[in-house]
Amino acid sequence: MQTIQETKKMLGISDGTGYSFIVLDDILFLKADNCYTEIHLTNGKKYTVVRLIKYFEEVLQSPWFIRIHQSYVVNMKHMSRYLNKDHQAVELNNGALIPVSRSRKKNFLASFIRA
Repeated sequence: MQTIQETKKMLGISDGTGYSFIVLDDILFLKADNCYTEIHLTNGKKYTVVRLIKYFEEVLQSPWFIRIHQSYVVNMKHMSRYLNKDHQAVELNNGALIPVSRSRKKNFLASFIRA
């Protein structure tokens, strides 16, 4: 079970023997992998959780976290560029390229106004 602590802005992730607590600002992006979600952090660490990405999309109620692809939710605080020439993608501060789907592009671009 995952829980969110609003006061500390942390996410509790069950690791089988207890919980690991992740500061929300440390999350770069989340990636869906069937019924699992990978949570990628700024320090290079990755957690794999048995939860659908939709669950995290609902739990991370923040203007900074946005679904940009069927398989990805990104933390806009860690974006450095939006590439729209050959392929639509977001470049993160660590150099990772995350695709932006055509169906989510409009909502993604509108999010810059909200954030």
